[in-house]
Amino acid sequence: MLAQVWLAFRSPRALAFSLALFWVSGASAQDEPAAKGGDVQAQAADRYERGVKAFQDERWREAVELFKQADEFAPSALLSFNIAKVYERMRDSRSALAWYRDYLRRSPGTSVQDPVQKRVAELEGLLRAQGVQQLSVLSTPSGATVLLDASSRGVTPWSGELAPGQHRLQLTLRGYADAEQTFELPVDHAIDLTVSLTPSAASERTAATTLAADAAPTPDASPDTGAASTALGAASAAQPERSVAVPRWWTWGLFGGSAALLLGSGAVELARRGLQDKAHDTHVQIDYQREYDDVQSRRDTARVLLGLGALCGIAGGVSLYFDVRRADAAAGGVAIACGPGACGVQASQQW
Repeated sequence: MLAQVWLAFRSPRALAFSLALFWVSGASAQDEPAAKGGDVQAQAADRYERGVKAFQDERWREAVELFKQADEFAPSALLSFNIAKVYERMRDSRSALAWYRDYLRRSPGTSVQDPVQKRVAELEGLLRAQGVQQLSVLSTPSGATVLLDASSRGVTPWSGELAPGQHRLQLTLRGYADAEQTFELPVDHAIDLTVSLTPSAASERTAATTLAADAAPTPDASPDTGAASTALGAASAAQPERSVAVPRWWTWGLFGGSAALLLGSGAVELARRGLQDKAHDTHVQIDYQREYDDVQSRRDTARVLLGLGALCGIAGGVSLYFDVRRADAAAGGVAIACGPGACGVQASQQW
C-alpha cells in the first residue's frame, strides 16, 4: 500500500492505476467502507469507474464530482486521497490540502500516512507563504451553520482559509443549543475543530411534555360533579351583581393590532425557518450566502413585528384596566327591600 501511495505522488500518469488498486484494497480493509446493500455498492462502483475514465481523459472537474458521489454511496478514506490528487492536477492546492487532511482524519494510524503527511506539510507551507492557514470545522451532528467572526461561511463539515491569529467560532443548528468558542489558528499548520452539539432546552421540554401527555391517564367523571356545580351556582348567585365593563373602541383596536402583528411575526418566522432548512442543504457557497442573508432579513422582520405586537398588547391591557375601573366607579347596587305590608326593589347608582 505504501508503494502505491509513492507511485501516485511520483508519477501522475500512474494515478489511474493507483486509484484502481486503492479501491480494490480499500474494499477489503477492516475500516473501509462498511458493508452496504448490493445496489448501493453497484452505484458506488459505477461512479468510481466513470471517475477513473474522466481522469484518464483529463476531465478533472467531472472526475472530482464522480469520486465524491462514489464516496457518498460507499464512504472510503482512499477516495479522499484520490479526490486530493485530482485537485492537485487542477492546481487547486487548497482543496487538495483539505482532502489530504480528510484522508488522514479518516484513516488514523495506517502505514501510508508518512508520504501524505509530508505532502500536507508542503501545502501548509504554501499557505503560510500566502499569509493564511487552513481550518476545518466538524460537528456532531453535521449540517450546522458555521459563523467565523460573525460572518457566515457555510455548513459543517467545512474547510477554509483564515489569517493566523485568534478567531471566534459559532455553530447553529435548529433543535440544538448554539455552540461558541474562541481559538487560535497557528501560522505553520492547519487545525481541526470538532464540536458536539447538545439538544436545546426547548426541544427537550417539548419532548418531555409530549411524553407526559401520552402517559397521563384520562380523568374519570366525579360522582360529586352535580353537587359541586350546584354549590358553585349558589355561590355565584350569592355574589352581588356588577356592571359589565365594555371596552372602548381604541382598546379593541389595540388588541386587534396586537393580534395581527403577532400573527404576521409568526408567519415571517415560519418562512424564515423554511429558508434556513433550505440553506442547510445548500453546498454552493454563493447560493448559501444569498439564502443566509434572506434568513437574517426575515428574522429581523419577525422580531420587529413581535416587538410591535407586544407593545400593542401591553397598551391594550392598560386601556382595558382603566375601562374596568370606569365600569366599577359607575356600578350600582341592587337589593330587595321589605317594609310593613310590602316589598320592593331598591336600586342605587353612583355618578
